[in-house]
Amino acid sequence: MKKNILGVLLPLLTMIIIFVLSFENIITNSLGLSDMDIKGILISGVVLYIPVSFLVNGIICAKKQIKWKISK
Repeated sequence: MKKNILGVLLPLLTMIIIFVLSFENIITNSLGLSDMDIKGILISGVVLYIPVSFLVNGIICAKKQIKWKISK
């Protein structure tokens, strides 16, 4: 069970962080990010961070011999 959690959490956490940084004005304003910075984070997240996190997830699953699907 612990192996499955490790394989699933990396892409999930990446997407949550990108979502929060892209759409939460309170957090982005306190960090001093402008609207263009926020759009850049969203675009780079879709193009770069999410695919890389799935690649790392696949590597982790292969090394630890985890099924990539969560089975019951």
